[in-house]
Amino acid sequence: MDKTGLLGEWVHAHERDVGGAKVFVDADEPLPPSRGRQRLRFLSDGTFEEGMPGADDRSVQASGTYRLNGTRLVLQRDGQTQPVEYEAARVGGKSLHLTKV
Repeated sequence: MDKTGLLGEWVHAHERDVGGAKVFVDADEPLPPSRGRQRLRFLSDGTFEEGMPGADDRSVQASGTYRLNGTRLVLQRDGQTQPVEYEAARVGGKSLHLTKV
């Protein structure tokens, strides 16, 4: 996977998760209603923005930096000491499968 294929906004389509992978789709793709969905936005400068449902269903925001190491996507959230690492694959052009390593 290259950085260009990662850029843009992705929404977690949890109803499509498969084999331990979280499936994210392009933010423009219509999805059924949900109480909350994780969103990831990857920018060309190596930063990302994240939104996710919080404990009381209000959105919680985070940001940080990302890097690609082969097929590994490494997210370093601001304020956290340990990065989160995923095995990443683009599937069918409009979906991103992330499996936590």
